[in-house]
Amino acid sequence: MIEKDFEEISWLSQCETIPSWEQSGILHSFGGKNNSPKHIFLAKQVHGNHITEVSDGHLQQEEADGLATEENNIPIGVKTADCLPILVWTPRYILALHGGWKGLASGIIFRGISVLEEKINLKTALVALGPCIGPNKFEVGPEVMQSICSTLAEKNIPLIGKKGSGDRWYIDLAIVAILQLMQKKIASSQISVIRACTYENASEYHSFRRDKDHVGRNISWLALK
Repeated sequence: MIEKDFEEISWLSQCETIPSWEQSGILHSFGGKNNSPKHIFLAKQVHGNHITEVSDGHLQQEEADGLATEENNIPIGVKTADCLPILVWTPRYILALHGGWKGLASGIIFRGISVLEEKINLKTALVALGPCIGPNKFEVGPEVMQSICSTLAEKNIPLIGKKGSGDRWYIDLAIVAILQLMQKKIASSQISVIRACTYENASEYHSFRRDKDHVGRNISWLALK
């Protein structure tokens, strides 16, 4: 069943926008090194699961790893440099989530979709996962693997990565996010994924694991209109 679900996802190669979103007039972008948005609401990200609202042109709280708004013409976004940017659009409410491994392990997707459930019918939602560090480069220890596995159905754990040397693992952040979204009743047909590795595409994306302390940030955003 999972394999069939994966076939219904819109898998995309490197791009800044989701073609189907663009055709529908959804304002958004997954920017890399060559994208410099002018004014966009960004929180101070702390690798957690807190989501804050943007209303009346102001952030309700400064520290958060997710932004939400129901106001038009208010771009909200997240900064990443290997973590997974997650944009969620509905006709009346939008979310921008910062999906690092800590955020995914602490349930930022579950919390975000729960917020949506209080506002809209989940069947109207579209979710886009942007460029992040790929499964061939994201090597982690057993404590990270265990934290992430604790959020997933046991039968799906073999799908999220592969064994490395010793006690190391390679994890696919996008697959983790997809499985969590599906656990929250987001259908695979509602999901688009840009399969571009921030680590391997040095000319296009900032990557913390590649560039360390000299790294910039990739900005991903969306807005209602």
